[in-house]
Amino acid sequence: MSGAARVEPGLTSAARRNSRQAAAGLTARAGHDISPAGGGKTRAEVTPEQEPGLEVVADLSSGSRATTLLCRRDGRLFYRKFVFGEDKDRLFAQTEHLIHLAQAGVPVTPILEVLRDEAHCRYDMPYRADAVDFFAYLHTHTPGQNRARLVAILDSLFGSVHADAVPATPEAIDGYIRHKIVARVETLLGAGGLAPILAAESLVVNGIRLPGLPGLAGLLEPARLRELLAHDKCARVHGDLTVENIVCCEEEGASSGFYLIDPNGGNLLDTPLLDHAKLLQSFHGGYEFLVRVGKVSVRTESRVAEVDFPGFISPAYARLQADLDGYLRLHLSESELTSAYLHEAVHWLRLMPYKLRSDPARAPVFYAALVRALHTVARRVGW
Repeated sequence: MSGAARVEPGLTSAARRNSRQAAAGLTARAGHDISPAGGGKTRAEVTPEQEPGLEVVADLSSGSRATTLLCRRDGRLFYRKFVFGEDKDRLFAQTEHLIHLAQAGVPVTPILEVLRDEAHCRYDMPYRADAVDFFAYLHTHTPGQNRARLVAILDSLFGSVHADAVPATPEAIDGYIRHKIVARVETLLGAGGLAPILAAESLVVNGIRLPGLPGLAGLLEPARLRELLAHDKCARVHGDLTVENIVCCEEEGASSGFYLIDPNGGNLLDTPLLDHAKLLQSFHGGYEFLVRVGKVSVRTESRVAEVDFPGFISPAYARLQADLDGYLRLHLSESELTSAYLHEAVHWLRLMPYKLRSDPARAPVFYAALVRALHTVARRVGW
């Protein structure tokens, strides 16, 4: 999400972060109206700040090209997500994805209204004052409550959309390998800003020695990747199951206790393991703590690169890592679990160009996370 809008004075940054995740009511509903009402409006007519009676309370946008705003009209708060230009069709597809998930029984945000014309797309979602993202929830609840919520989230997917998975075609697997792994590795290896680290045969991360990316090259050969992904299946998935896209609420009317927002469909390989891998990126890789890392120290000498940074994750995350691993071991085969860790590595790989561009000082931290994820895969296959 991108873009900017004025922010209501007095709303703290913490409140803005928390409210972004309160993206709407809890009960999953099918049959949302997605007709392109009001088509033909110009950008000036649909820009929220200029829409009659609409007040922008906060800009809650983050990493994508869409803008997400907390708005108020007639004393009622709601969320509006919108985008102009070529990305409008992708945002409209997200509304359809939400509807399909709801129809399958997955708790997702309701949609109040959708508008799409030749210039833009937007959709509105209701606001809940009791809603927080999963990160905030698990740091304010007991280990037992956190485990139960994680299981409920995974069960909701395993028992619905994931249950319809069918074997992935060789063409889908090859396309994923070619575009999502091999091409991205080539792009990363050409990144001048990380050249000394990328060339190192060994990477020492907070005192732990791992093989560098050159030492893991054999694991990333297309033939080897085909073996690792051979048992993948395809189904409808959420596609971006981060802890920030899981919203928890407990007041009356919150029947499932959570709902999902911001799905991402249309992946080259829509395997349920992508959803598991997003959770692994959080609880195994510690993503939400890595983005908060301050000081980073990098040293390179004699084909060895050392990257040091505060490697803290909270006790709640450490416990959820064990809970997630236990759940996946119960529901996946060993080959599927290995593939899930590989998909986690691909998630880290996808992040690298963005981090090199927007946050170069911390890019070595995310490279270290990528290497650690690949090392997990290597250990699992005895490579």
